Amino acid sequence: KKIDPLIMVASDNYYGMKRPYISIRLFSGDHQKTMKKVKKLVSQFFPETPFKYDYVDNEIEKMHWERNDPWKNVLVFSTTICVFLACLGLFGFAEYEIGRKTKEIGIRKAVGATYFQIAGLFIKRFMLMAIIANGIAWVISYLVIGFALDEINYPYAIDLKLSVFIGVTILTLFLTVLTVSVQTLKAASMDPQNALRDE
Repeated sequence: KKIDPLIMVASDNYYGMKRPYISIRLFSGDHQKTMKKVKKLVSQFFPETPFKYDYVDNEIEKMHWERNDPWKNVLVFSTTICVFLACLGLFGFAEYEIGRKTKEIGIRKAVGATYFQIAGLFIKRFMLMAIIANGIAWVISYLVIGFALDEINYPYAIDLKLSVFIGVTILTLFLTVLTVSVQTLKAASMDPQNALRDE
């Protein structure tokens, strides 16, 4: 829910100001100037109490990460497994595709094609598929996140940064190039005669 301006005291027991702690939410602006005003008010109403203050942001963040660390580990582990399975699938698909093109690779090598030319041919094909897949994933992710936040009536806007999507795409393309290059190297290192004979 949206948080309105408020003042919180630790407990009903502390209205006698035995432990005079109050929580004040500061909005944008000059915080130092605001705290001087607060100090003046506290000194006016509670002159016997020394005024001390601290920002609780760091403490709250620390508590947040302590409580969410187990979930963070689960998410990191499951994401790693998903990326590994995706790479395994890509590796298998690349091996299948390059296995189907053994004769083509043998002919290209026989007429003088270099490894980089052969690899470039396959990398272009797989890069195109990776870019299309990322484009679809971008749209689905954006719509699903927006729908989920609307569904729970989340009052604060979440800024979906384009840099995150671009970073994931670059990582995907890097893994694609790496996987296809390894498979192509294996196929291109074969003797062209053997490749043509096998076909």
